[in-house]
Parts: sequence; C-alpha cells; structure tokens
Amino acid sequence: MPLNLAEGISEDDTNAFGFSYYKVFDPRIPTCSVFDDPNCQFPENYSLLDIDDYRISYMKEMYEFWKGKFVKWEMGNFSREYSMSIYWSALTITTCGQQPYPSSSSQNMLEVIDTLIGVLVFATIIGGVGSVVTQMNEDVYDFRQKMDGIKFYMKYRMVTPAIQERVIACFTYMHSVHQLYDEQELLDVLPPRLQGQIAVNLHMDTLKKVELFKQCSAGFLYEVVLRIKQQIYSPNDYLFRAGERAKEMFIVKRGTLHVIDENTSTPTMTITDGATIGEMSVILIAGNQLGDRRTVSLLSEGYSDVYILNQDDVSAILKDYPSDRETLINNAREMLRSRNLLAENPDGSTDDEPITMLSLEEQLNRLKDQIGELDKQLNNMCASFESVEDAHRWSGVT
Repeated sequence: MPLNLAEGISEDDTNAFGFSYYKVFDPRIPTCSVFDDPNCQFPENYSLLDIDDYRISYMKEMYEFWKGKFVKWEMGNFSREYSMSIYWSALTITTCGQQPYPSSSSQNMLEVIDTLIGVLVFATIIGGVGSVVTQMNEDVYDFRQKMDGIKFYMKYRMVTPAIQERVIACFTYMHSVHQLYDEQELLDVLPPRLQGQIAVNLHMDTLKKVELFKQCSAGFLYEVVLRIKQQIYSPNDYLFRAGERAKEMFIVKRGTLHVIDENTSTPTMTITDGATIGEMSVILIAGNQLGDRRTVSLLSEGYSDVYILNQDDVSAILKDYPSDRETLINNAREMLRSRNLLAENPDGSTDDEPITMLSLEEQLNRLKDQIGELDKQLNNMCASFESVEDAHRWSGVT
C-alpha cells in the first residue's frame, strides 16, 4: 500500500500490479432468489467451455438486467484497501504466484523481497505445525502401543471380561489426565532443591493443617513432603479394608472417598479434595487401644487421585529429628487421650518410642541399657543361687 501511495493510485486495469479501487468493488447483494423467481437469473449459455470469455460481449445487457435487483453494500476506503492488501499478502506468503506481474523496478523489488520473506515465514509456520502434528502422532502411537500390550496380556492370561473393562477404562482415564508417567521419573531431571520446592508447594499447607504434625519443625516437614507418593484408584477400589495393618496416611488430591463401617457396610463419612485420613497410622504409640489395624474401610467412589505417606518413611525421617519425634509422640498421645483410646499404663515395654524411630546411636544405647539390665538380673540370680547353695552346704555339715 505505501508503494501505491508513492506511485499514485491511478491504475484501472484489474491485471495491474498496483492497487486501485477498480479492483475492489463494493459488494452487491441480490434482492431476489432464483428458487422463488425464475426471472432472477440472466439467461446464459452454460454449455460454453469458459463462459467468462464470452460475458464481455453482453456485459451491458447484464447490467441492465440486474438493475434494481440488488442492494449495494458500500464499504469504506479502509476496508477496500486492506482487503486487497491482505489478499495480496496471502498469495505471496503461500507462494501461489497468482499475483499480477510488476510493471516497474520498485514493484519488482517489492515482489522479490516479499516473496523471500513469505517463503521463510511460511516455511517456519509449516515446520512448527509439522512438529506439533508429529509429536501428537508419537503420543497417540505410544498410547496405542501400551494399550495393545495390556489387552494382549489380559487376553493371553485369560483375565475375566469385567476386570478387562476396568483396566481399559482406568488406563484411558490415566491417559486423559496425563498420569501414565511416573512423577518421580519426570522430576528426577530437576535439581533436588527444585524438587523439594515443588513438593512443598503441593503438600506443605495440607500437612500444616494435620493435627499430628502441629508444632513440628519446617525441616522435618520438608523431609516428609519429599516422601509423599501419588496413587490413582479406580471406581469402587478399596484404599484399605477393616482389619488390615495401618501403615499409611492418605491425602486426597482429587476425587471422592467413602468411609465404610465394618459392621453395617454403609458409608459413615465422605472425604473430598484436600482432606486427610489415617494420620495416626504413620507412628506407633504404646498404649494405643486401636492397635495397628484398620477399624473401617475406605472406598473410592470414582477415579481418585491420592497422595500416600508411608509409616516406614516417617520412621526413617524421625531418626534424624529427635525433637520432632518427641513432639509427634506427644501430639499422637494427646489425640488418643482426647478420644479415650490411650491406655495410660499399657502392658509390655515401657518405652514410648519404637526402636524403628531411633537413630543408630540411640538404638545402641537402648540395647546397651537392656544388656546392662539383663547382666544385673543375671548377677542377682547367680548371687541368690550361690547363697542358696551355701545354705544347703552348711546345713549338710551340721
């Protein structure tokens, strides 16, 4: 357009290179329809090979025929100018080569420059789109390959149709939510500090709300969030059943879970996004009347995305955080005491801290104390035995 303004808009030939209003007419919209009025169509010989070549001879008759049978949509100069410019640019960028030929050196230079730029831009766009399509095809191929492998395995092992349907539905769901890859495998490429920051962003606020972890240090909670693992459950899957060993705490990321009563087999509680359950399962407390067994069952209503914290992981962390271990035990005892589930004088060992939560040095010290106590008891038993033996010997002499 700037070149046309510089040279002057004077060309009235539709095949000229420059812009002119003669090329862009105002649209005409017919006011009649050939379906309703047979006289709305100009009589032409459509059997001709190229009818446009013959229309010039009866162009005036066509003008007279259409007079009063259309509405003129007058467009502003801005629309007419840029509609033609966009059309010319589209032809150039796609290298179609159907533009009018340049008629001057400046027009020729503009055509060359625009064509080169169009080729580069068009190649870049096509290359980008091609990469996206290729990546999509690779993802689809990978998904289908895994799906075919699962189907072949279940068919070869003669898995029941009901389980096959559940497996295929779960696999399709995991693909739709991009959960076919292990999170830890994806995060292993990041530095440990960044992995920790991601875990803190996901779980720290939730852990701080758990009563068991109140007043625990930030360092301890940081180590805990690094041990949390993700698991997906299908509809009607049990996360755990009554009577099973309690060794995991659950954090619901997405989904709905039902707590099922063991006796009535009916839901007693519904757990949704952000809730936690089973926090007492990550620590062993002497005197816990619940023991280490589940008293209820937990059922997934639909597909549930759950984070799991294992008791063994917490015990391993507590070995390096003795002050937090004491805080955690006190919190757990207070929670059990408030529910009347703590036996203040339990039978058996008097140690409140299981040996699995102690560091190596603390374990050795405890074993040393126990061995010393056994040695003392053995010495007392030996002394008592010797005194009895001496008494028998003296009684035999007399």
